[in-house]
Amino acid sequence: MGIAVLIVGYVGTLVGYESYEQHKLLSAWDTSHPSVNDAQPVRSDVFVTRHPHLADGESIFKLGVPAINFTAVVTEGADRGILSSGPGHDDHTDYPGEGGLILIGNHNGFSSSWNDVHSGDTVTLDTAYGRYFYKINQRYIRDGSDRSYIDHPKDGSGEVVELVTCWPLWQGAFAPQRLVFEAVPVAPQ
Repeated sequence: MGIAVLIVGYVGTLVGYESYEQHKLLSAWDTSHPSVNDAQPVRSDVFVTRHPHLADGESIFKLGVPAINFTAVVTEGADRGILSSGPGHDDHTDYPGEGGLILIGNHNGFSSSWNDVHSGDTVTLDTAYGRYFYKINQRYIRDGSDRSYIDHPKDGSGEVVELVTCWPLWQGAFAPQRLVFEAVPVAPQ
């Protein structure tokens, strides 16, 4: 019984901390970015602007999944400490508008609503330089040790967003698989 109380307390503390941190991040983001213009999808035949990568823990963009009413500020980095305050951007991947892979990870405890995301749903990424729109075209589950989903978009096929969380969602840190959503750019809506 004591172990169950400790586990529930630990999970409650994590969820409370993430909620508190996301509230601060969203408030700061909305204050410093009161309006964002829609950006056009990146074509493969144009020169793209590369943005300098920020330091780990810095806010990069705001992620929105309207179908599930999910909004969160994504920070640079994907280590456990960064992911404890919300979604993190793998700093080895591109930023929106750069034409390559954009990898965003999130703890499954904070992405329980992601189970209701489906192909065709829209994803928005609000950056300091524009709002980018993506449409989810794939949802799949991979073994936790299978990282092929990270490598496959690097074949020059264009920009793609990968949203990743542990699966099954209810298993927390013990989840052995990964739930992956792939989204491709679409014109502003």
